[in-house]
Amino acid sequence: MDPFCGTYGGRVLNATIAKYAYASVKSGTGKTTLRSIDQNVQSSFSKQTKSPNGVLPLHLNSYQFFCDTHLNGEYPPIEIATFTGAPVGSGLGTSSTLVVSMVKALAKHFSLSLDSYEIARSAHTIEREMCQFRGGRQDQYTATFGGFNFMEFESDSDLINPLRIPRDFVLKLESNMLLHFMGKSRVSSTIIQEQSNAVDSDLGGQFEAMMAIRDEAEAMKRHLLKADLDGVAESIRQGWENKKKTSNKVSTPEIDSLLEAASQSGALAGKVSGAGGGGFILFVVPISKRPSVLEALQKFGGFTDTVEFVENGVEAWDERD
Repeated sequence: MDPFCGTYGGRVLNATIAKYAYASVKSGTGKTTLRSIDQNVQSSFSKQTKSPNGVLPLHLNSYQFFCDTHLNGEYPPIEIATFTGAPVGSGLGTSSTLVVSMVKALAKHFSLSLDSYEIARSAHTIEREMCQFRGGRQDQYTATFGGFNFMEFESDSDLINPLRIPRDFVLKLESNMLLHFMGKSRVSSTIIQEQSNAVDSDLGGQFEAMMAIRDEAEAMKRHLLKADLDGVAESIRQGWENKKKTSNKVSTPEIDSLLEAASQSGALAGKVSGAGGGGFILFVVPISKRPSVLEALQKFGGFTDTVEFVENGVEAWDERD
């Protein structure tokens, strides 16, 4: 995230999982309609305007960005409808994936060919600059490219390096991982602001921890390419310890208790996904220990899911075909 990556270079190891955001685009009849099916929210307008009461800003700005950038400022009436398969604010990059899906659907509807970098950069501009939603760049690129990627971000460049992970090791990872949702994070923007401030003022070793997290991405890349599960678990442990140092809001007493209970029941490692403070926790759990870890997690509420990695990034099709 900026300003860190612009000054020191950001490094991220991200993987795409089988949770999806869907977007459909249809020609309108006089009005443009924006609709979130899962949130049961809808907004309609007859010309370029601000969405009433500020609802669905991701939808509105995706529409306006696309029209300004690719349609020469023309605003044809259309309907954009979306559905997300994971909670927004859960740390899985749901909002970024949603924007990526809308950009791809708009390009499909208007028969425009955009490459993966163009889609990801467009989604980043919409979410981070137009909507002013704070965060990094990795989520837009993960949803766009798919698979396992080692990402290098500089002030004015981005480089996505796909990793060829052996299929048998991907299956091994899936059988040894769990995702537990403990509830939506309500402090992510505060955490991100504190982390951004740490670039200029290293209070409590925050900046050093961020540098260590960057270096850990390199280590995780080596562990994955060598098919080293113990190394992956150790990298997740180290990453979590450093992540907690970037803000005192990354973890909470409940998160600490949950991670401790899972560890006592056989989990090898765990870390909160996204900014922290809530959302999903990724666990490395030997399959032989899965029953005891699941039992321990049940006491904390929420729900636990398996992990399935996917190679494909954003895709589009025509419902009329």
